[in-house]
Amino acid sequence: MTSAFTVTLDCNSLETLTAFWEAALHYRVIRQYPQCVCLGPAEGVTGVWLVLQKVTERKQGKNRMHIDIPSRDLDAGRATCLRLGARELQRYTKAGYHWVVFADPEGNEFCLHAETVSPA
Repeated sequence: MTSAFTVTLDCNSLETLTAFWEAALHYRVIRQYPQCVCLGPAEGVTGVWLVLQKVTERKQGKNRMHIDIPSRDLDAGRATCLRLGARELQRYTKAGYHWVVFADPEGNEFCLHAETVSPA
């Protein structure tokens, strides 16, 4: 299985973020090395790989790029993210489009958004 491109996320704890992102994205470990873990979608499903790369420095400032996760049920998805250890940062509704900004257990921002736009 290959991917058109890969997104790499620096982290301090490979174990913590592997468990978080596997569950949050419904991904599985594709490859594992001492300093990084490659996560990807289930067999036969196309998608972008997420590589977690162990670093010593802590995250500083706002992400310049982030992951967006679509959800059919935003409330259920929000509850799942919180249960997995995410921290809710902000909720937005603009032009009938709803999303929530979270931070993963190491503070990396990501968004959970509704798959459809509701009437304004």
